[in-house]
Amino acid sequence: MTGLPKRFPFWKTRVVLIFDGVVVAVVCAALGGTFGLPGVVLGGLIPLAWVVLFAGRVGIDATADGLVVRGALSLRRIRWSEVDHVEMEESLPWSAWIVLVDGSRVRSPRYSPLVFQRTGKNERRRMVRELNEIRAAVVQA
Repeated sequence: MTGLPKRFPFWKTRVVLIFDGVVVAVVCAALGGTFGLPGVVLGGLIPLAWVVLFAGRVGIDATADGLVVRGALSLRRIRWSEVDHVEMEESLPWSAWIVLVDGSRVRSPRYSPLVFQRTGKNERRRMVRELNEIRAAVVQA
């Protein structure tokens, strides 16, 4: 299928994780200030490094081989032959579930603050529809 890999980044999740990381960095830097400049630098840089390394990767990638589900601290690869379909939870936090052929389910990364409730549902619904279309095209090919 053309157009693969296709990335479904969870932008709102990333924004929240980055905001949280910056807040934690400021608090840690302030607390680290009691140890002088090295405490401020280390206290502020460690949370910022976490944000740079992990928050930017959250999402789902659809490849020719299957799905790559990326959380802030996790990664799972699922082959198309293992995927039965993708469905969406119809309540907060609008989680997308990857339902496997054996009946087990894998939840997509989630972090749904209340400020993103309204738009998050429509974005997840679109993602679920597209993932099911990609799966059907890949399996059929």
